[in-house]
Amino acid sequence: MREELHHQENTRLVKVLDQKRFLIFIKLILNGIAQAAAAIAASKAMHFAVDRALRNHVTVGFKSFAQLGAGLAALALIIAWLRLTERVDAERMGQDYVKNLRNRLFERISAASVRSFQRRSRGGVMLRFIGDLKVLRGWISLGLSRLIVAAATSIIAMIGLAWMNTSIALGATVVIIVGCLIGFAWGNHLHLAVTEARRRQSNFAANVNEKITSIAVVQAFGQLERERQRIARQGEKLQEAMVVQARASAQLRSIGDASASLASAVVLLIGAYEVQEGRATAGTIIAGISIVGMIAPVLRDLSSAFVLWHGAKISNQKIRDFLETLPIIADTPNAPDLLPGPGILEFQNVALGQILCGITASAHPGTRISIIGPNGSGKSTLLSLAARLVDPDQGQILLDGQMLSEHSLASLRLRVGMVSPDLPLLRGTIETNLRYRWPEAPPEELERILTLCGVDEIINELPEGIKTKVSEGGGNLSLGQRQRIALARALLGNPSVLLLDEADANLDPRSSSVLERVMSNYQGTVLMISHNYELISSADVLWHIEKGRLVEVGTPEDLLMKSGAVSKFFGLGEKEERAWATFSAEIS
Repeated sequence: MREELHHQENTRLVKVLDQKRFLIFIKLILNGIAQAAAAIAASKAMHFAVDRALRNHVTVGFKSFAQLGAGLAALALIIAWLRLTERVDAERMGQDYVKNLRNRLFERISAASVRSFQRRSRGGVMLRFIGDLKVLRGWISLGLSRLIVAAATSIIAMIGLAWMNTSIALGATVVIIVGCLIGFAWGNHLHLAVTEARRRQSNFAANVNEKITSIAVVQAFGQLERERQRIARQGEKLQEAMVVQARASAQLRSIGDASASLASAVVLLIGAYEVQEGRATAGTIIAGISIVGMIAPVLRDLSSAFVLWHGAKISNQKIRDFLETLPIIADTPNAPDLLPGPGILEFQNVALGQILCGITASAHPGTRISIIGPNGSGKSTLLSLAARLVDPDQGQILLDGQMLSEHSLASLRLRVGMVSPDLPLLRGTIETNLRYRWPEAPPEELERILTLCGVDEIINELPEGIKTKVSEGGGNLSLGQRQRIALARALLGNPSVLLLDEADANLDPRSSSVLERVMSNYQGTVLMISHNYELISSADVLWHIEKGRLVEVGTPEDLLMKSGAVSKFFGLGEKEERAWATFSAEIS
């Protein structure tokens, strides 16, 4: 039950009307009432002036016309100021809502299981984070806010018109209501058009994002023209979908325009009949047309609000689905910090989907453990579980006798350092990246890590030193430089457990020697994945994982010296097997 409530809390979207936005909501209602009152006052003034001029053919002097003009101008300025205030308040309401929802989304993403998040399209995620939020902001600022004001304005305006003449008000009201009902019924067609356009946008964004981030692959394999054609085809389909959506939106807006025009005609016809019957005057007709003319933009706004509402419905559902299907790694309420310890890491019957099945193993303090096995056997997943980047479906993981799931993530991040291809450098300076896991690290600790990992040599070669800007993923640095900085980042603060996932892959000799020096000086517990024979053989213990199961535990001498061990553990061929035999003989 507690987990279900926790899940509901994590997937609940931000309330549209919280305390702050509710006050803006009330202000918008009062604004609409004020606009209607000003419009009624203006129409009543014209009503009075026209009737006075026509009654007994009284001549109205220049002074009276000037006074009327000044009064109408003042009312026009008041209405303009009210609409300006309305627009600012509406935008404030929408922006505040989106700010809170944006924070909610990022909170969810930042707590997501890394592996489940990586399976998602970046383009699709960015569409949730930018496109959908933009649509929802538009609905709150330009749709819902206008509906609030329009409802208040229309109701008060119709009451004012009914005060002048009930029949005229009734006729105009019926036309307006019928127009709204037709527009609402037409909304299903618009909803389908918006859904298709959103689908096309998502596909296009996902493809463009992937190709831009992987442009080197496209260029290296000579597929530029093919990808250009694919982008062009997707762009054409997106264009068609957007045109269909625009057509449906325009049709809905035309319903609002037609309703406004028909309401004016009804006022004129019923007004003429009422004048003939002696129940109204020419001034009443002019006042009625004036009020309906004031409502006409409101009707257009209502049709636009319908368009925004249908888009917001889809965006709201997309965001909700995103939150519901994104597993999170979150602290339990009031979770205590992990207590310091020597670094005893235990896996107790740990299973995760089809990847890992009942892993039970222990890493003793100060032990260097190499996890070996064929690709896809679950080695990297085991390290992710140890870092709690993903939680197991069953079983427990303990650090110094403390269950990771029952303690705060912040304390775990200080106790466990990790280097992995899935943990690239971030945009910012080298110093920012080095301090990322411990921003308040003292200068002496940073200096120790710079020397230990050879990062001091890197920054000495760069004009801006430690303040050198790092591009996304560290693309402006060599692979060896990136790995040394990533290693230093993981070791800052001397964590008791160090997780190395292919930290030695494709390193130059200098960077490899740095890794060897780090390993020889590090006193904590190490779990590493590598295909480097020498690094594997230097481990204290090997964990052999195959098809998600821990099948063997032993020393390198016990496991690697067996005939066929290389083929068994790494899926290599006879040539590699002979190379390993030669290497083994040399180090013996």
